[in-house]
Amino acid sequence: MIVFHDDYQVEKTKGKRRNISLLGVRGEKKGVLFSTLLHQTLRKGIYSYYRLVCTLLVHMDIYFSLLILTIPFLCMLVPFFFKKVNRYKWFIGCISLLLLFMLAANFKTSKEYSRPNIIFILADDLGYGDLGVYPNENPNGRISTPSIDKLASEGTQWYQLYAGHTICAPSRASLLLGLHSGHTPIRGNAKVPLPKESVTFTKLLQSHGYKTALIGKWGLGEVDDSGAPHHHGIDYFFGYLDQVAAHDYYPTSLYENTKIFKLPQNENNRKTTYSHDLFTAKAIDYIQANAHSSKPFYLQLSYTIPHAGIKNSIDGMPVPDQGIYADKNWPEVEKNFAAMVTRLDTDVGRIMDFLEALDLDKNTLVIFSSDNGAHNEGGHSYQFFNSSGGLKGWKRSLHDGGIRTPFIARWPGYVPVRVDTKSVWSFVDLFPTFTELAGISHTALPPRLDGMSRVRNLLGIEKTEIAPFLYYEFCCRGDFRRAVRMGDWKAVQENQNSKILLYNITADPGEVNDVSEKNYIVMGRIKTILSQEHVENPDFPTNPCNPTYC
Repeated sequence: MIVFHDDYQVEKTKGKRRNISLLGVRGEKKGVLFSTLLHQTLRKGIYSYYRLVCTLLVHMDIYFSLLILTIPFLCMLVPFFFKKVNRYKWFIGCISLLLLFMLAANFKTSKEYSRPNIIFILADDLGYGDLGVYPNENPNGRISTPSIDKLASEGTQWYQLYAGHTICAPSRASLLLGLHSGHTPIRGNAKVPLPKESVTFTKLLQSHGYKTALIGKWGLGEVDDSGAPHHHGIDYFFGYLDQVAAHDYYPTSLYENTKIFKLPQNENNRKTTYSHDLFTAKAIDYIQANAHSSKPFYLQLSYTIPHAGIKNSIDGMPVPDQGIYADKNWPEVEKNFAAMVTRLDTDVGRIMDFLEALDLDKNTLVIFSSDNGAHNEGGHSYQFFNSSGGLKGWKRSLHDGGIRTPFIARWPGYVPVRVDTKSVWSFVDLFPTFTELAGISHTALPPRLDGMSRVRNLLGIEKTEIAPFLYYEFCCRGDFRRAVRMGDWKAVQENQNSKILLYNITADPGEVNDVSEKNYIVMGRIKTILSQEHVENPDFPTNPCNPTYC
């Protein structure tokens, strides 16, 4: 069993031990022995009580902790309200304290848990407003996502969770490495492989007894270079290595580990096997194969839905059928888009049902999210379903519509049923969060991470957690774009020569009103962050920016 914050320790005071007689029988042997025993018990109780208060100070409100601190003094005062017990006032007071300390020693402010299985379901280019469970006013109607809505109703749903980046590859690199886009080795969609020496959280999970798998889209390297999944802590891989190849939903081959997995039924432009369906089947097989293993597992199910297929094509959103949307009075491409999202939702439901059937769901943390904001490709318009959910921008933008993502977690008995509208964190926090859940000491982590563990927020111990700041940068089409989220403030710079715009993102979630001229102190802090967080990367120069990176 793993216990939260078991490393908090309270130092014992040094000094000589005294025999304190609390019974008024000084000089009698039995009185000395009893008082010594009571003294030792009280010392242990005080230690436990002080430990409790320290934990409360870390996890709860300071005023509640101060209230807890006053209880011992109240216990000492209780006997003074009774005139007939003058002789034993101190004795009764100490007994009251002893009882209090004994209770404190057994009081738990943290949750105990066995190392969970972790399933991270990652959609591709799914917008904040594409799910029924997130608010969205759209005259064209909503996309049906009952399974994901159910997932949210059984766990926690975050409203201010940010992806690692605004496009595919750097967002996935940020997730695996716990680094923001000013520090990651991959900062665009160029074919630059992940360096072999990179420390991913999957490597740490693997070395600490977890089985690891990634099914779906990898996009961080090819089979014969340093970015191949088996170099980065992935025991089992099935799917697309190349992100461009992932645009084809009816491929003639995929990869299973380092070997080619042929799909001859899709040759000659036949559309027989839809890759998304194959990913779901492989995920279910993997879960079943590890259902009774003595080792926990990490499964990242990186779906390609609803990423566009062949760009600028009539068939830009390929799907086997339009399902419940076939008779809608919508453009064909939007019927396809909606059918893709609902197909994704159906398979999330299948996986959850399978976990419950195997009785694995109670020790499995399931997270659903997307790698970046809504897309505007393949003939699909992000505006048709209001996919950004009222946020400004879409994929490739550093406004919130491009980087804020749906995020839902379920783990019965541990992740509470609630909606968190205030906490602000991002994919970079998942590295230390997953490793803490796996019981990996912080001393085993890389010396530099841009994220911090959000386990307390995940489990509802800390209701709100706000990152000191989030930093983003992106070279695209000649522009070096940057953004900072800091508390209630959001700053965006569209290129290195443009003005830095500042928004109060809490009051102005649509990022409409620039308030930079009125907040000089905030702007000073923003400029400091912008100047400090960028580290040059020769593979992704910023002056000039390579237009192929996006």
